[in-house]
Amino acid sequence: MTRPRTISVWLLTLGLAIPALAYAQDPLPVPAASAMTIERVEEGVVFVPDARITEVDGRTSTLVGGYIGLMTDRTWAVGGGGYWLANQDDDLEMWYGGLVLDYVVRRHQRIGFGVRGLVGGGRATLGTTAGEYYGVKEPVWPTEPHPLRGARMRHPGHGGPFVPLTPDTPLIASEYFFVVEPTASVIWHLTDWARLDLGVGYRLTAGAGPLDEDLRGPSASIAVQFGGSSRKAKP
Repeated sequence: MTRPRTISVWLLTLGLAIPALAYAQDPLPVPAASAMTIERVEEGVVFVPDARITEVDGRTSTLVGGYIGLMTDRTWAVGGGGYWLANQDDDLEMWYGGLVLDYVVRRHQRIGFGVRGLVGGGRATLGTTAGEYYGVKEPVWPTEPHPLRGARMRHPGHGGPFVPLTPDTPLIASEYFFVVEPTASVIWHLTDWARLDLGVGYRLTAGAGPLDEDLRGPSASIAVQFGGSSRKAKP
């Protein structure tokens, strides 16, 4: 091989080798993977004992009870609950219960907020009068014992069964009712599994006839939520 040809071959080989060597030392940049955070959706049982100050039949009363349910993603809870009067008497009794839905916002913060609602039914026994309950406007003199549907005489033995029924005749009436009770609350996250819940709500009832007006009313509540793992530190 002549010298010019040898030089040409050597230059051609060098020209091909230099780019290859440069590529091997400095490869093309690979796009970085997109940042992605995968977090497991948490579920857990939540138990909430609750006490409420409210008004029933014009009297300040205490309701005790609570609910138990399943909390998802430390935000939603679905379960069942119930309440009953702690200061019951012959003419003041009430209990109710039903489905409970709970929603929490600011679940990662120390102070959060929640809304909760109960939908269900119950039964109440209240003192009333014949005028309020039956609409009696003047004395009624029966020829047979009083057919007191849904009520009984406060003093059943007084005067016998044939006493006149007047607007002021005292009665004790019992009725079943439908209830809807929304509540808004401020939540203090004490730990991952315990929260203090301070709320205000309003109890709406239907189906109890003349007793509905005496069963409805606002309430202030204090509750402690256990479980559900509602607070988690930010990464």
